[in-house]
Amino acid sequence: MRIPLFVLRLTTFGALFCPQWTRADPNDWVNPRYVLATKAGDPTTASAQQGIISNAAKTAKGGPWMVTTSKDAPPSNNLHDYLSWAPYHWPNCNWCPKGSKMFVESSEQDQSNAEVSPVDHGSDLIDHLDPDLAGAGALQNAMEFHPGMEHDLLKRTSVTDELDWSLGLGNWTDDFVGQNDGLDAALPPVSIADGIPVLAPPPSSATASTQTTDSEPSSSSVEESNSTSETTTPTGAYLHPMTNKKQNPCTPSPTKTLSPSATWTSCDYVPRDGQVNPDVRTLNGASDINAVSQSVLYNAIAYALTRQSTYSSNAALFLERFFFDKATFMNPNVNYGQVVRGPGTQTGSYMGIVDLRGMVKVSNAVMILRGIKSPDWTAAKDSAMVSWAKSYIKWLQTSDLGVHAQGAKNNHGTFYYSQLAAIQLLSGDQKGAATSLHTYFTGPYMEQIVASGEQPLEAVRTRPFHYRCFNIEAMLTNAKLGDQLGMNYWTFKTKYGATIQTAINYVMSLNPGKEDGSEAYPHVAAAAAAYGDPQKKYINYLRSKSSSYTSQSFWYYDQPHAFDATPSTSPLHNRGDLDVAGEDPLPSSGASAVQNAENCPPVFGDSDSIELDVGISVTCDILEPYYPKTM
Repeated sequence: MRIPLFVLRLTTFGALFCPQWTRADPNDWVNPRYVLATKAGDPTTASAQQGIISNAAKTAKGGPWMVTTSKDAPPSNNLHDYLSWAPYHWPNCNWCPKGSKMFVESSEQDQSNAEVSPVDHGSDLIDHLDPDLAGAGALQNAMEFHPGMEHDLLKRTSVTDELDWSLGLGNWTDDFVGQNDGLDAALPPVSIADGIPVLAPPPSSATASTQTTDSEPSSSSVEESNSTSETTTPTGAYLHPMTNKKQNPCTPSPTKTLSPSATWTSCDYVPRDGQVNPDVRTLNGASDINAVSQSVLYNAIAYALTRQSTYSSNAALFLERFFFDKATFMNPNVNYGQVVRGPGTQTGSYMGIVDLRGMVKVSNAVMILRGIKSPDWTAAKDSAMVSWAKSYIKWLQTSDLGVHAQGAKNNHGTFYYSQLAAIQLLSGDQKGAATSLHTYFTGPYMEQIVASGEQPLEAVRTRPFHYRCFNIEAMLTNAKLGDQLGMNYWTFKTKYGATIQTAINYVMSLNPGKEDGSEAYPHVAAAAAAYGDPQKKYINYLRSKSSSYTSQSFWYYDQPHAFDATPSTSPLHNRGDLDVAGEDPLPSSGASAVQNAENCPPVFGDSDSIELDVGISVTCDILEPYYPKTM
């Protein structure tokens, strides 16, 4: 029996979206001076303004939010500690599936050593799925009780028929909360290789795939062909195969049924890049920080536009409950962000810091409330928020996880500096914010965009269009933060002579395929506002892609007068009163900026691999084709 798509959606995904869930904006920064100077009902942005006001009211219905309401305690057993699980990690218990004959005597074993068909694995359970079961928990628990079920679901699904089971899972991001609400975006092309669903490598002029740690063995590859669905297997991106004892011996389950909590500590977890484990949604930490950050920004802007006290009081209340109310505050650390579950001590990973990228919106909201002198945002509340921010800044700059994130070369590093600089602005440390931005633009940014506009470290992921847009999102935020400080990073070039505009132009030239093309729209609007659009290239792109772009929040955020130091207003400079020490000149785009023909790209430094996500790394041979060589 094939499970209908609508049943899977109802039983699997129904509980993953809260009733008041509203699609979140990309991470962004809106200059408070612009917000305070905006005239309500301005014809250019009136529709977008109304959308923000409407979303302020809608999102507020879900608040207030607080980490202490989590039903699952972090390893510290302190509910004030933020907790999330690594989204791309799945249990690999290797227990025998229900009804398996893997433990028959060798005399009965098929001498051809053929694969035991997975179609029977857990079939009785699948045939009796109750469509009224409450969402992700039911199906996830079923898979844990009957290992092999997830493989069965995929095996039963026609690869040419949308890959039903994976439909929603592949669309949630690294930011797995609130960025993509569509359930119609499937994973990258999939083929069946030796009975295993295999993700295709990201589309590119270069052959690319991802590598993982030794925690999961690599699978055999199938030669890529444009005429077939066969693809090269990215190591770690396939689902666990159910084979016979000689090929892949399994062991009996320790109990007839295994509770989710037992799975978390008993089973090894392995990475599958781009495939979000649905049970990460059972934790409320990531969804709550996303929700509170988005709602407080909407409500702060709505108050500035309308002067209606409801919006101001909403923002102040939500900030208080989440950050500094004695009963419900979040501890200023991410020690248990994106925990990789499994046997042994469970600690967070530095990748978990990206979960709090919404701190940019939080800082933005606070500065708007300050600027407009909201009576609800009292001096006492502001002081408490600043105290929290300073503690979090210290954690970001000195903890092992924070220091590790500082060195991340891909989007994780970009987002690290976004939230660090924004929180420094909130705390009143403008010099610190300027230094953080300078460190990013003269550090990780230098290797992130090549001359074509391609972003190699994002292009090798299983969802490359998303990851390119995701990193641009953080790069634009950094440029906007710098812009507020009078620092023009819009024209700042990488080692390869590229700017943020180059990266946006490149993304515009791509066909997103089954990925969500709308992720590029806010970036295109930002490019038009920051760089100018005399040929109407950007506005025509938006018009061709979306009939409602002028009603989106980004249209309000991304207007030319929202920026202070764009290419059209000033040359590259730093404000004298900020005086960032050690200012480096723009690097040339000559031979010194590119790799030696016989060596790895400079981005590797002394290492032979670069970690892109928890347990997911890329090696020189995969990344090298994306970078130019010396002549």
